[in-house]
Amino acid sequence: MPTGDVLDVNHPTDDIGFLANRFTRVMRAHLAEGLAAEGLTPQQAAVLLAVLHAPDAPTPSAVADALDIDRPTMTGLVRRLERDGWLCVRPNPHDSRSRLLAPSDRCSDARPRIEAAAAAVGRTLATRLGADRMRELVLLLDAASDALRPVGVVGR
Repeated sequence: MPTGDVLDVNHPTDDIGFLANRFTRVMRAHLAEGLAAEGLTPQQAAVLLAVLHAPDAPTPSAVADALDIDRPTMTGLVRRLERDGWLCVRPNPHDSRSRLLAPSDRCSDARPRIEAAAAAVGRTLATRLGADRMRELVLLLDAASDALRPVGVVGR
């Protein structure tokens, strides 16, 4: 544990919160490396992929809900992505209070590279863990997420 003023935050532990946080940080760092050439963060890429994969132009609220992003953070992400030419934002013809998100040409052109960066993280994990352990990890992560969701909440 701590020695003097130094705390070893990478020590082995059975604390599931610590391990989940460490896994998330390491995974995001790998993804950030793959996205660096595009100038995107992992969170920005997640928003763009959600918009690209949506069957119709989604609202920022729908994307925020799907990605479990709070509204103020989503507002900032949309503003930056629109400013930088990744998203097109237009009024919602069915609700004057909301807007719809659509991928820009820049986003559509970069889609294969963004998807490749995301897939590379999974391939690295699968290679290092092996197919059986990777399948087990996917099942366990999904089950753990489901187990901690509030009763009645589906798919977040």
